[in-house]
Amino acid sequence: MNHLLRNIGIERTSDFPVVIKDDTLFKQYIRLHANRLLPDEVFLADFVWQLFSKTNQNIDRDMSVIPEKIIAVKRYLSEQLNQKLHLENVSSIHGINKYQLIRQFKQHIGVTSNTYLTILRIEKAKNMINNGYPIVEAALEAGFDDQSHFHHSFLYYTGVTPGNFSKLLI
Repeated sequence: MNHLLRNIGIERTSDFPVVIKDDTLFKQYIRLHANRLLPDEVFLADFVWQLFSKTNQNIDRDMSVIPEKIIAVKRYLSEQLNQKLHLENVSSIHGINKYQLIRQFKQHIGVTSNTYLTILRIEKAKNMINNGYPIVEAALEAGFDDQSHFHHSFLYYTGVTPGNFSKLLI
């Protein structure tokens, strides 16, 4: 997305991945993925525009409403990818009750802190695989302890297995 947006003159809007829950966009993404060899350019352009618009809506809405503590937790999670997440530690570091953290994070970010961390890890692993790292090394570096968990998480969040993802790059 950053590459596509840069090509039309739009700089990266955030250091954190934005989670968008939109069934229509998801269905369009699946349609594009199914037709990746010969995508309809009008459909692709429309999809990118809708996705960018939705991303900006989420960023604008979120940044004005998200408590500073939740932003700090997001930053902390992005810096601690290869560490086990212990909510007690995270909540005490940021001075917030564990249950408030869970509730507020989901309310403001749209997913739980565990899910958010998994998304960050998957993104890191994808980037590493894109840069030629072996799948096992990418999984370990991204913070996954075992290949089975990595495989299932990668498939769930990307729609393809890590092996098939790396083959798509060739």
